[in-house]
Amino acid sequence: MTVSHRLALSVPRSHRGALVGLSELDEGTFSAISEELDSPGPTTSLGVLRGRLRSAAATNQGLDADVLLEALLGASGVTIWRGSSSSEVATAIAEFPELNVPPERREPLTYRLQRLLDSESLQTIAKGLDVLTEHERVFLKSRIVTDIRPAYAGSDISDPSAVVLVHTLRLDVQESGHMKSIYVAMDEADLRQLRTVLDREADKATGLRRRIEMTELPLLDFEDDDDGNAVEMIAQ
Repeated sequence: MTVSHRLALSVPRSHRGALVGLSELDEGTFSAISEELDSPGPTTSLGVLRGRLRSAAATNQGLDADVLLEALLGASGVTIWRGSSSSEVATAIAEFPELNVPPERREPLTYRLQRLLDSESLQTIAKGLDVLTEHERVFLKSRIVTDIRPAYAGSDISDPSAVVLVHTLRLDVQESGHMKSIYVAMDEADLRQLRTVLDREADKATGLRRRIEMTELPLLDFEDDDDGNAVEMIAQ
């Protein structure tokens, strides 16, 4: 999609319901959500921010707080990637044709989105995610599948001479905005070596966390109970 004098972007289908729901909230619920994001103070924890949003939106059963947070993080990412203002992004979302927001609710939705996008907590975490994922490929999740494969010593294939264990490590990564799976064959020695490397890195991370805690810089924390799906909201 080309960019003209106004910001053009695409809103993922998975986010549209939450954004429409935001436009339909009563003023009291919206104010609670807006205030909760930075209350009692800005946070550098994604889990804390998610909990605050869930708490504020709990009275509205029709609004999925988790999806709304993903949409807001995606929108905040657009302000970073495109160098756009929160007002420009909010306007582009409210006017996105496939969102089907009635004309009379577009201006209120723009105001609400801009107010939420100006949250210090949201901006800090979105910027951290941007820095964290500034790589060619970003890890999403993994799985190991083990199978037994027969080996035949001669021409007789009626009965295998031996079997081998093969472990296939599947790495799901995000590459150029799309999920991609990479498959790696491993034996038991490979698994032990991988475990050694992971344990060593976990120990290093623990030590570095302790050192960082001795400074005045807050450590951004992206661990929470979400499933870790990549944030979607791509400006095109």
